[in-house]
Amino acid sequence: MGFRGVAFQLMLAEMLLTATLVSSLSKPGCDALCGDLEIPYPFGTSLNCSLNKDFLIACNHSSTPPKALYRNESDIPVTKVDITTGQLHISSFISRRCHPSTKANSPWYNLPDFLTVSNTENKFTVIGCNSYAYIRGQIDDRNYKTGCISLCENISYVDEGSCTGTGCCQIDIPKGLKRINYTAYRFPDVNQTNIPDIRRCTYAFVAEQSKFKFKPSYIFDNLTENFPMVLDWAITGNAKCEECKENTECETTEDGSGYRLQVQNGLRRESIPFQ
Repeated sequence: MGFRGVAFQLMLAEMLLTATLVSSLSKPGCDALCGDLEIPYPFGTSLNCSLNKDFLIACNHSSTPPKALYRNESDIPVTKVDITTGQLHISSFISRRCHPSTKANSPWYNLPDFLTVSNTENKFTVIGCNSYAYIRGQIDDRNYKTGCISLCENISYVDEGSCTGTGCCQIDIPKGLKRINYTAYRFPDVNQTNIPDIRRCTYAFVAEQSKFKFKPSYIFDNLTENFPMVLDWAITGNAKCEECKENTECETTEDGSGYRLQVQNGLRRESIPFQ
């Protein structure tokens, strides 16, 4: 057998092993994939395959390739489900305002209690000149609100990759933030002779900081790109880590709101609920 034949067999074996690993992470008889996206338990593509309705990821087969959406009633695209880190990756929507007198859209994420916006992976970002935006949400059932301002005294001061308040502003996400919405605003135009395009817009969004790099062209371009956002998830309930079975590892989340139970199967670690 030639080198090409051996390489093909190795590739086929790897594909079969991957398929076996993926199927072992879902309930028996349940779809483990939506297109190329792995859907491991406690998530599932139907109520019978997920822990409960909050862990439901609908697979829309009307698009090519199929698109994963968080729950049937939402239009939130899911891009990755990570049961090792306890993170759900989704596509972040953009709030946009291109004139002070117009009304901006306000993306709203009314997510269940077991999901919070990751404070370690995301930043709240505002792009524009003479621009600002607010982000609102809840922390432990208390209302939370903060904002960020981006100004441009001179367009030459706007640097690529810099979000320190000139053309782009970023702030941290607090721990435990959930049920968020955010809105972009603009100050009225006054003496903007150093900013050549008065049609510029304000953009506001929450994005995974490692996947976003500010470009000065964003100030003048029609920004339509959706950036990824990371949500932390944990199984909530009355069970405690001390109750877990043998041959398992249990991790309580940092905020104490839930847990992830890890099972070592020799190949991967799986997060499963207490039985």
